[in-house]
Amino acid sequence: MVQRTGKYTVITGASSGIGYETAKAFAERGKNLIIAARRKNNMEILKREILGIYPDLDIVIRSVDLSIPEKSIPVL
Repeated sequence: MVQRTGKYTVITGASSGIGYETAKAFAERGKNLIIAARRKNNMEILKREILGIYPDLDIVIRSVDLSIPEKSIPVL
């Protein structure tokens, strides 16, 4: 079931490991995603992978290093 609201689930560290797998798990539950990490290429691969299975989801990519406070995610 795809989430049809304006709600999103934010996943940090989504370019690999636990964050990558967590994003896939939330997508499996029909959640729209905002995925954030440093490596944009890996997130683009993840986005393509998820949309290949769940094409109705909305996935927003934010390339950011959250260890630097000045580089935090901008308000959408």
